[in-house]
Amino acid sequence: MQRSNLLSVVDTLILELSLFGEIFAEEFEALKRQDVNLIETLQAKKEALLEQLADDRVVEALQTITAEENPDPQLLERWHILQEICRNNLDAQKKNEILINRKLLVVRETINAIRNPSDQNPIQLYNRLGKLGPARV
Repeated sequence: MQRSNLLSVVDTLILELSLFGEIFAEEFEALKRQDVNLIETLQAKKEALLEQLADDRVVEALQTITAEENPDPQLLERWHILQEICRNNLDAQKKNEILINRKLLVVRETINAIRNPSDQNPIQLYNRLGKLGPARV
């Protein structure tokens, strides 16, 4: 792949991955508000971006960059930017995953409490900081 094409593909990749970061931030806010319609819209945007990232030119560019022994300094700088964006996106995705798992846990516990009403099962409530408080009977 030619150097100019390679730089162009990497620049496009940086923009697309930056969009992921914005989507993850917006998704986190939507999850906190439990805005299901917005979450579904964002999911569709993520799927479209993933399809763009699966393009053969992107895969070829990434293989070329990682295979070069003495990469161009401009390319190397962009590669480091790309890696940083990927790390930030991974952190944002994990944050969203944690929030989703907590909400699912609360729903499961609520369903269990409704199905099996028992005075012997302690109830744990969240405090204002979002942490589980002491068990109540």
